[in-house]
Amino acid sequence: MFLHYPSGQFATVSGAPGTGGGHTAVTPLWGTVPTPVNPFFQARNKALDVGLTMKPADGNNYALSS
Repeated sequence: MFLHYPSGQFATVSGAPGTGGGHTAVTPLWGTVPTPVNPFFQARNKALDVGLTMKPADGNNYALSS
């Protein structure tokens, strides 16, 4: 069990890890589905240099529709 983050952080990449490509992810979500255009998704895509489109599905019915 970890009780705190390590004191020294290591860089795993230099710059944004993406190459500007586009990807789509479908995941179950047990909660309110966020709007497709929101500040968090925009900031994430900019920081990663990727166009990631999230398509959350209703977690309660996910197994029934997949």
